[in-house]
This record gives sequence, structure tokens and C-alpha cells, in this order.
Amino acid sequence: MLREETAKLLMMIQGAYPNYKPDNKTVTINTWNLALSDISFDLAEKAFLAYLRADTKGFAPAPGQLIALVHELNTPQQLNELEAWSLVEKAIRNSIYNSQEEFSKLPPLVQKAVGSPNVLRLWAADGSYSEQVASSNFMRSYRNEAKKQEEYEKLPADMQQMIDQTNRNSYSAQIREKNRDAIQIMTTTENAEIEVKDEPTGISQQSDERLKKLIEDFRKI
Repeated sequence: MLREETAKLLMMIQGAYPNYKPDNKTVTINTWNLALSDISFDLAEKAFLAYLRADTKGFAPAPGQLIALVHELNTPQQLNELEAWSLVEKAIRNSIYNSQEEFSKLPPLVQKAVGSPNVLRLWAADGSYSEQVASSNFMRSYRNEAKKQEEYEKLPADMQQMIDQTNRNSYSAQIREKNRDAIQIMTTTENAEIEVKDEPTGISQQSDERLKKLIEDFRKI
């Protein structure tokens, strides 16, 4: 949004809320322009009109309130907790030998809440598995991940890039990468032993060696 557009938006706000009288208009325009710099005037105007039509208290909006409305107007609605769990529940049924494939089918936010394909496989193979406990833990995790994603998407693009770069270089990211490699090898080994029953020894030994080496590398992080 251009500075002139920000000034126009503030004039609209002041027109609707006559008691909104900033002490220093120049500072106010500059501050709002900084906060809304990556948002188009058209979206900001729509967000203000949505705020105005819903407001029953008579207070002018803060920049963050308009940004939240822009995000709400411009972002597809996420799955709710029950909808997300229904996808996980379906994936669990086929995850004893196909956890990697089932995990890849889940939406990114659901993947974050689950953690890894290995979690699906453990749930599927656990004889004492409790759907009530698993669903409760998942929904709590999904709720936290959805909130973090919502806050992330409100940030300017340059700040999102900084966060992405920091996350890629983090220790936890290295662990996730190692886990993905280990799970891939474990899944490949399991499938190979099932599909090639006449030659299980060579395949199993080769994959076991690769897995041992991967685990050793993982411990060095």
C-alpha cells in the first residue's frame, strides 16, 4: 500500500469514527503504512468495511485488527479439529506397511500435528492403541499448529522469509531430515521383505546396514 493510500484509509476511519484524532497525523500515517505496506489498498478497504459493519462498540480499529480481517478474507478456511482427525484416522488404518505414503497424503498442517510417518505406523501397530487418547493429543497439537500458522501468515513476506531461513538452519530441522531418511529406509525394508519373500536376507541385511549407518550419523548431530 502506498503512503497516499494509507492516508486515504485513515481519512475513512476518521470519517466513521469522529473521536479518532491522533496527536500526530504524520507519525500515524507512517506507522500505519509500515504495518500495512504489504497489503493492497483494496484488501485493506474491504477489511475496514467488514470491521465497520460488525462493530457495535464504537472504537476505531487498530492495524492488527484490519490485518486479521485481511487474512480472514483472503485465506481458505482450515480444516477444523474433527475434520483433521478424520483424515488421520483413515491414514492409521493403512499405516502398518504404508505409513510413508499415507503421511504424504495428509495436508501440511495435519502432517505437522502428527509429527512423522512413524507416528502413524506406531498407532497402527500398537495393540493397546486408544483412539480417545490419540485423538485428544492430536487435536491439541493441531490447534497449536493452526494458531502458529495463522500468526505466521499475518506477517509481512520479508519476515516470513527470515523465519523460514532460520527454521531451515535449526537443529530441529536437521533432526526432522534425519528422521525422514530413517523412516524411508525402514518403510522400504518392510515393503521389500513382504514383496520379495524368496530373497529376504540380502535385502534385509543391506537395508539394516544403511539404517545402522544413518542412526550413527544421527547421533553425531
